[in-house]
Amino acid sequence: MNKKTIITVLIAIVAMSADAQSLNKDVERMQYVYALKMVINDSIWSGFADKQYDVPLLYYGDTCCYVVNSTEKFLAMYPSVLIHSDNNIQIYQTEKVDDKPFHMHVTFTDEESNIDYRTPFMRCSSLEQTSETIPDVTSVNE
Repeated sequence: MNKKTIITVLIAIVAMSADAQSLNKDVERMQYVYALKMVINDSIWSGFADKQYDVPLLYYGDTCCYVVNSTEKFLAMYPSVLIHSDNNIQIYQTEKVDDKPFHMHVTFTDEESNIDYRTPFMRCSSLEQTSETIPDVTSVNE
């Protein structure tokens, strides 16, 4: 192998490692949100973590969206790849659902064609995007 090929391979490995670290960070953040449900359930609101109260989460990253505990309708409308699954959550990666710069709300509609037709969807931006909009937010806990 010549030097250019070795350098190209090393750059590709570093880039893939950075992408994997970013993905792991996002997965940890989404797991944290769902872990809070149990804390609330155990300390404040018994029944809060019951399956009947599960609401899908759309998490907006820099280049894509993640949907946690998605509906079949969403998966039919947006081609998605399962990137994580455990006893509590399933996380899919998909294209950006919209181009709004900031999300921190719940949506639902009465329009049958929408993903949130009579089904609430939590929507939130990544910590990095949130910090751009609200500079005082510096951690996921906030």
